[in-house]
Amino acid sequence: MLAAISADFTTVPGVELIPFPADVSPADHADTFACLAATADWSLIVAPETGGELERLAGLALTSGGKLLGPSPDAIAVASDKIRLGNLWLSNGVPTPAFGTARFPVVCKPSDGCGSDGVHWVRTAEELAALPHDPNRLIQEFVPGQAASVAFLVGPTQRIPLLATFQHLSTDGQFRYRGGELPIPPELAERAVALGLRAVESVAGLAGYVGVDLVLGERDMAIEINPRLTTSYVGLRMLAETNLAAAMLAVCDGRAADVRWKAGRVTFVADGTVMVSHAL
Repeated sequence: MLAAISADFTTVPGVELIPFPADVSPADHADTFACLAATADWSLIVAPETGGELERLAGLALTSGGKLLGPSPDAIAVASDKIRLGNLWLSNGVPTPAFGTARFPVVCKPSDGCGSDGVHWVRTAEELAALPHDPNRLIQEFVPGQAASVAFLVGPTQRIPLLATFQHLSTDGQFRYRGGELPIPPELAERAVALGLRAVESVAGLAGYVGVDLVLGERDMAIEINPRLTTSYVGLRMLAETNLAAAMLAVCDGRAADVRWKAGRVTFVADGTVMVSHAL
């Protein structure tokens, strides 16, 4: 992801990248990070939301006087807490799996996890009791269907949907992310964009590249928001006629942007490697 978006930014006229050293942890070198954020016009933070890491770095960039090319710390906090986000969606009429259901099968997962870490499909009460105790765990109803995602470029005046993507997940009951493919059939894509837009509009302060994970089936459901760059970026850029990094910068800056696509098909794996690309 980082290599892909860095390459795209280097081709944007007037943009100069100031990369944070790859071998240095921003959390352990806050002063260095703060100085770079203060120097830059915009800060794009690529970090996991687990444990509040993404929220802390976003807050540090803002207090240093910089601008975020991404969500506010408050928006990150909401999106990173699956219980808080789910309750917000439910109060706004956005369909999402119910919490605390006693009807099996269910899905158990950490309330602030990412990348399918700690996720379990549980078929019986005995299987649930056998899981290691985790006070941070939540239980949701299992909703069958096709795992999908749709990303948006979000700014003060625009919310531009990108191509919807099928997600490849492991079949071992832990839903490990294996990559994805795009585009998806038009009827499913329309449903994904419509639900994703409702999910994004419910959370104040989202900006930049925002991904929404969904299940498309008899009941379309919003699952979670990724308030950051996601792996799907590597596939999307292969079919984009538009420079997505330039479009994200324009949208965040309140300028009009238009994203255009080429015909073709792309398949990628979890580490960002593009396996198949048939862009026409």
